[in-house]
Amino acid sequence: MVLELEVDLERDGPAAVLPRIETLLQRYPGTSALRFIRANALAGSGRIDEALRALSEQARDEPLNPEPHYGAAQILQQVGRIEEARAAYEAVLARSSFCAPIVIADVRARLETL
Repeated sequence: MVLELEVDLERDGPAAVLPRIETLLQRYPGTSALRFIRANALAGSGRIDEALRALSEQARDEPLNPEPHYGAAQILQQVGRIEEARAAYEAVLARSSFCAPIVIADVRARLETL
């Protein structure tokens, strides 16, 4: 389901997919992957503050999950909020035992360039 949404998001864009994501979240409200893809769709729609708020809520609800911090860091970096991005990347590293090695390498590389 989530993989299909990711493909559709890439192919059709956030405006087309966001309503489906919202419907699925009403049915499965605590689904981490759906929450994350919703935040990506919001960001892709230019709704940056909503995306960051969604990721912040996910991080609060899932304190060991590095993914919402990683997503927030990337968004913050893209919009030039560098100090906030740095803090979010550091939050990912603080949860590194729950990260894939490739994510840790990416975070370290991004921190070097900030």
